[in-house]
Amino acid sequence: MDLILKFLEDDNPYEILDWFYKELVEYSMDDASVIISQILAVMDFLPQKEGHSQDVAGVIKKDIPIFFVIEYVKQENELPILVDLTVIELDDYLDYIVEKKSIKSYINEYTTADNIRNSVLER
Repeated sequence: MDLILKFLEDDNPYEILDWFYKELVEYSMDDASVIISQILAVMDFLPQKEGHSQDVAGVIKKDIPIFFVIEYVKQENELPILVDLTVIELDDYLDYIVEKKSIKSYINEYTTADNIRNSVLER
């Protein structure tokens, strides 16, 4: 049985499955913070899909960028669940941008405040 960690922070409740947690702890504290801040910034805007997981891609901007995909489940009247975290290649990340399934795409579409956009995307 999967371990489920529940976090309630302000108005952003979500659950983390152990697969996601096991991958997240492999990152430095700074990089893990960037990943979490990015997904929290778009959590409310991610589409819901009953009974199926979905993916959203992000990037940690560094000298050598780290591109990643977060698998999540978001269903009506349930807490979003962060299922898994996977490193991907640049080409895969660009595909997510084209499909408008990247964290950057959601922030650009749904966020009007430049300070939020800059603080999340420029880290």
